[in-house]
Formats: sequence, C-alpha cells, structure tokens
Amino acid sequence: MSQMPTEREERNTYLVAWTIGLMGLYAEAEDPRWTQALTASDAGLAVRYALVELNGLPDWLAAVADTHPQVVEDM
Repeated sequence: MSQMPTEREERNTYLVAWTIGLMGLYAEAEDPRWTQALTASDAGLAVRYALVELNGLPDWLAAVADTHPQVVEDM
C-alpha cells in the first residue's frame, strides 16, 4: 500500500512548532479582517495548520474560505 506524502516525521505525531503556528493563527483571527492581507500561499499554509487542530476544524477557517475559496477547495 502506498502512503501519501506527509510533513510529519512519524505517523500519528506532529511537531510542537505546528502547535505554536496554530496558536498564532488563532491570535491573528481575532481581527475580523485578518484574511484580507493573506496571499494565496499564506492561505494555503493556514489551511494546512487548520488540519493540525485535534478537535475539529477551527472557526477561523471559514474566514479563510471566504477570502480564498479556491485555495481551501484545493487543499
């Protein structure tokens, strides 16, 4: 069985840096206009961080989808 490429070093693990990045996104999302300054590349990175959230998808992902719908769809 082939495995999909992953950014994780080991299965079922994630780096502490991802948690810190996710916290930063939550802080940025306190500004209701935060997604307006995101490039498509930044939005893609935000979506990748959103997938690290262990308790479902973060609420701020909807704001990213509103501003960059194609990026979110592609991810």
